[in-house]
Amino acid sequence: MAPIRLRISKKGAATVEFVIILPLFILLAMVLWQAVVLGKAVLDTQAALRDAVKVTATTGDAEKGKEQGETSFGDWSNYQMKDFTVEIKGEEVIAKAETEVPMLFMKSSYTYTSEAQAPVVQSLNFYAGSDMPPIGTGELAPPVSNPIITSDYGMRWHPVRGEYRLHSGIDFGGPFGTPIYAAGDGIVRYAGWRTGYGYTIEIDHGGGLMTRYAHMESHYMKVSTGEQVTRGQHIAGIGSTGWSTGPHLHFEVLVNNIPQDPKQYIY
Repeated sequence: MAPIRLRISKKGAATVEFVIILPLFILLAMVLWQAVVLGKAVLDTQAALRDAVKVTATTGDAEKGKEQGETSFGDWSNYQMKDFTVEIKGEEVIAKAETEVPMLFMKSSYTYTSEAQAPVVQSLNFYAGSDMPPIGTGELAPPVSNPIITSDYGMRWHPVRGEYRLHSGIDFGGPFGTPIYAAGDGIVRYAGWRTGYGYTIEIDHGGGLMTRYAHMESHYMKVSTGEQVTRGQHIAGIGSTGWSTGPHLHFEVLVNNIPQDPKQYIY
């Protein structure tokens, strides 16, 4: 008697695999998508809190800080900020946010809640062209309008590297995109990325004098290496790249590559 042989159709096996695997693949993709949306919502909420606190702490204006925070959060259809408050209590800025993220195939949603605090910065304001006496020689102009110094030139505890070292310039606080201007006539010797400084512009003013503008966002930069610039020309916008904890301009003045206190040169 001849042996009986069973044959399984490859076509049928493929169909079974397709029916079983495809739904699992779709389910996995949906789970991954939900995780991505949740992660993005958390990151955007933290960005809103960070920028709101930074702007409020440096300007003393809670409404302005809240506006910057909402701008940093953006407008997304997959989730939305349900509640966002920024206030100054005593010497501290407090920002709170609640972001609602709809859950796939569920009528309920997940609410992410977080807050941030920062001390109000005792800022030094000075204005070009005002009735105030000149701060320096006037050889250079302030690189931002109505500048607010949030960190002065000199020795300090570095907020990112965690060590006591020379702060080789002065920091001007301001929202993302705040215009940055050339402090004097000169030639752009470098425009690009530098470790620590982030996106940076360096202008040679002649006679060994150079200014450096750091922590900008690449899309705000308006000049390139080799370009001639004039005093007061719009060259970039405030950002937060490199070793930075929030939006600000790090401004340096160097003479023969040696850092100087910029206030000695600014009118």
